[in-house]
Amino acid sequence: MYKIYEQLRNERGLTDYKVAHAAGIPDSTLYDWKQRSKKNSSASMSLGAIVKIAAVLEVPIDTLVKDKEVTA
Repeated sequence: MYKIYEQLRNERGLTDYKVAHAAGIPDSTLYDWKQRSKKNSSASMSLGAIVKIAAVLEVPIDTLVKDKEVTA
């Protein structure tokens, strides 16, 4: 799940800092998610945070939670 987020973020030229602030979530939320994803590629986060991140990235929520990585 984090890999999908990371790919979408990079395609938009954003950083975790910019996404976190635009979404109104703590920077540490994205950092913690990244660290958990290193141990478990399907690591998730709260639905509220996912909704906010999806809005910043301008994608449907299910884009962030689908099993496959985004392809350009």
